[in-house]
Amino acid sequence: MRTLFSWIGRHDLAAAKQNQPDIEPGPVLRLLRHVTGFGSIHLLNDIFDPRRDEATPAEFVEWLQSLVEGIRPFIHPASASMKNNYGAAYQFTLDTIRNINRSEPDETDAGFLLSPGWPSGQVGMILVAQQLFRPDRVKLYNTWPPRMPSETGWEEIRLPFALSIDRLFPDSRVRIGLAELPIDDAFATIHGESDAIKRAKQLATRVAPFDVSVVLHGESGTGKDLFARAIHACSPRKGQNFVAINCAAVPESLLESELFGHVKGAFTGATTAKVGLLKEADQGTLFLDEIGDMPLSLQVKLLRFLQDGTFRAVGDLNEQDADVRVIAATHRDLDATVRAGRFRGDLLYRIDQVRVTLPSLRERGNDIGQLADSLLKRFFDRHRIKTVDQKQFDDDARSALNRLPWPGNVRELENAVVRLAIFVDGPTITGDDVAFWVRPPVRSLVQPLRQSSLDELLTHAAAVMDELIERFDSHEFRPEGSYFDGVIEPLIAGRAYYSLGQENAARAGKLLGYKFDASRGKADARRLAVYTELFQKRIDENRVTQLRGGEE
Repeated sequence: MRTLFSWIGRHDLAAAKQNQPDIEPGPVLRLLRHVTGFGSIHLLNDIFDPRRDEATPAEFVEWLQSLVEGIRPFIHPASASMKNNYGAAYQFTLDTIRNINRSEPDETDAGFLLSPGWPSGQVGMILVAQQLFRPDRVKLYNTWPPRMPSETGWEEIRLPFALSIDRLFPDSRVRIGLAELPIDDAFATIHGESDAIKRAKQLATRVAPFDVSVVLHGESGTGKDLFARAIHACSPRKGQNFVAINCAAVPESLLESELFGHVKGAFTGATTAKVGLLKEADQGTLFLDEIGDMPLSLQVKLLRFLQDGTFRAVGDLNEQDADVRVIAATHRDLDATVRAGRFRGDLLYRIDQVRVTLPSLRERGNDIGQLADSLLKRFFDRHRIKTVDQKQFDDDARSALNRLPWPGNVRELENAVVRLAIFVDGPTITGDDVAFWVRPPVRSLVQPLRQSSLDELLTHAAAVMDELIERFDSHEFRPEGSYFDGVIEPLIAGRAYYSLGQENAARAGKLLGYKFDASRGKADARRLAVYTELFQKRIDENRVTQLRGGEE
């Protein structure tokens, strides 16, 4: 049994009043005479005017039931006119049909009659049909008064496009504002009420039901994995597998096998066959994290799969197929990467049907305090600490957290909250506690590097090393830890490369024992050994100086 959704139009009410269905039945009755099998019929209404010579909506329903057997019509009145109010019409249609879906079986097929009502209501019907229903479970209809005996007066409409949220709702360009777009419950785990994060959740909610590729763009630690899982959770594929892989974390020699699988004997060590992630994600969602780091050789093979849905496992001559939705994520500017020749433009155009930009933590204002509260409670709950014994942030602590730049975003905030939860004594975490345990990044990371000569760069690097030693020596700072990777690599490899140019950066690296990869502007694995030794030497010298000072 199918369900029909339609607005009630003036032609419907006039037809019921005249009660001459053989002459002019109106759009709703005309469709029901040609398309059978509808059980529930849900009629949205906003236009009844007692001053007009029309039937009331209730009279229209009674008239309809007298002419069509086996239908169960329901009226859903709007509180105001939807004429030219596209945002209100969309929201009313969405809320109404969502409430109906909660009480009717999920397997119900739906039909949407677009003829009656205002244009705003017709647009709302199209949007909601594509948002809430799988394409194979929904049909759109149009009706009109036949002008010739051979005309049936109805047709099924097939839309030759999928809707793109960024094109559908660009900032301040259409009447349907973002404030009127809902946020699905699947995004409840992503905390925050700032406009920046709400916009991201609204866009992701809007695109989730459509079977299109999505690119999530944002800095490291902004929650791209959480967004991808939430999009999957409120999509038609939610009951199927969600499979994720970080393209930057898997060596190029293994990434192809991970994605496409391999047959036994395909290469040395392939003692058994392996099913690839594409096949594991069949009928579900494949999340390609850090796709901007995927090697060009694999980009070609991924593009082929996205074009025709087929692929070959490594060492296999037979083609396989898989039906997956691709969600990709990156911290890189893919458009710039394409211009630099490190990412294929045709692959970008294929995956970039909808792009959702995730805000950095510093763009989210007071969300930082709310997130810190949530992370603190989660830490205590995970360690089974009673609520009465759990610490709380005071207002000064939240203000202090809000003032920090958080280059590592939510991931860095979570690490800071863990330190505060462990080391602060007493029931309250204060602003002074934040100042002591949450260290702001080294000044070189938040201020542009302005050195114009190699000597100034080396002097600057040495000053940063001294600052690191002074700051972290008392806390058993180890150069191979996270601060080493987060400070030295961006300082020397990144800022030097772009500020001084490739040649000078390479000269600086050579003097410091630092090897640069010119194609990416960052150091290779040799940095660990070289800088561990250099830092240890400086730390030892610093401790000797401190000991001598103590003896004196």
